[in-house]
Amino acid sequence: MSKGRMNRNSRRIVLFALLMAPTTIGALIGITLMRLHCPSRVRILLTVNHIGFDEIQSSLGNELFRGLDTASFAISNLSTADIVTRRLTVADPRRYDPRSDTYPNTAWTPIVLSQSGVSFHGQPPPALPFLSIKPDARVGGLLTIDPINVPSQSRIAFEVAKDIGENGGRSESAGSQRPTSYPIELQVTLELQQSINVFLHGPSQIRVSDCEVRAGGAFSASNQSSTYHVDPESDSSSIRVSPGSGPFSLFFTPTAGSNFLSPGPITISHPTVVRAIPNTSPERFESALVKGAVGEIQYLDYATVPKKPIPSDELLHFDNEAVFTVVSMNISTASNGIQVTLEGDPKASYGTSVSMQHDPFQLSCFDRVKENPDLRVLFGSLAWLVATTVAAYKFIKELREG
Repeated sequence: MSKGRMNRNSRRIVLFALLMAPTTIGALIGITLMRLHCPSRVRILLTVNHIGFDEIQSSLGNELFRGLDTASFAISNLSTADIVTRRLTVADPRRYDPRSDTYPNTAWTPIVLSQSGVSFHGQPPPALPFLSIKPDARVGGLLTIDPINVPSQSRIAFEVAKDIGENGGRSESAGSQRPTSYPIELQVTLELQQSINVFLHGPSQIRVSDCEVRAGGAFSASNQSSTYHVDPESDSSSIRVSPGSGPFSLFFTPTAGSNFLSPGPITISHPTVVRAIPNTSPERFESALVKGAVGEIQYLDYATVPKKPIPSDELLHFDNEAVFTVVSMNISTASNGIQVTLEGDPKASYGTSVSMQHDPFQLSCFDRVKENPDLRVLFGSLAWLVATTVAAYKFIKELREG
């Protein structure tokens, strides 16, 4: 083969390479950008039976709840509870009807009070003092919980509670199916040294376990569960509840569909929507998303990017520095869960399924370039500049060698 023909073939190869250079460079850049993920501002909608987080700040200081109306109230790790009343009756526990969760009228015995006041005192460990309040079923109505403030960086966990039985225990597993009209009780686990005022708007039942009762100046030990009927002296009497040291749980039944947190956004960090599986070693976790209720993630800065579904079996994870705003949190009786809306810009958000498949939820850098006209022009210009620079270099070299 002659030297001239070889040169012509080399030139053809070079020309073909130059023609393919923009496409090749664009493809390499595109593949690289698709493998890289970038932080993006997102809105996450979830229906969960458990969510935990560290509260950083709310729009009203450290206020978590404000004037919360509830159909019931309960507290674990009770220290003291005080109420002003002159009318107190106690129920015979042998007459309790578990089917209707009531006592017959003949089961109640009046307690003679020498002074206007009743106090419940939680017994020390290993006792588990517990108190619950419900408006009288014959009267109905709601209770009102005064505002509750929590210290900054407090760890708070919300979950769908199991049912409270007559003995203060739990009988139904969290997240289990029940009628859509059934009120959902929430359990909130937190730690604070603040007393809580619960306003009684009429006659109410108070159940206690592992408590001592001071009524009319005398202590009466109660190692088993006891139920009292209290008739407040005014229409807005309150019971002042003080938790013991360490973590405790509040139980309440908010109105379905309405945000039960303090009004305004609440800033949080380290959100978790997974639950530890009991009695597993090493410890294993399961998704806290309600089965059958698919969540979604929206990309707020890119309206044309479709919403991405979050399957209910996904274990959802965020980076350790992720900070979110809780836009709303309410009860859904249809799905028997807590509906949560979060907004933030996490550096990393991904899900892992039972098969441990890693599924990133944040946008890739390619998506951001594709949705941003300015970045599209920039990367197109860079690809064109690289290709034309290489072509010019080859052309000048050919002229010099020719």
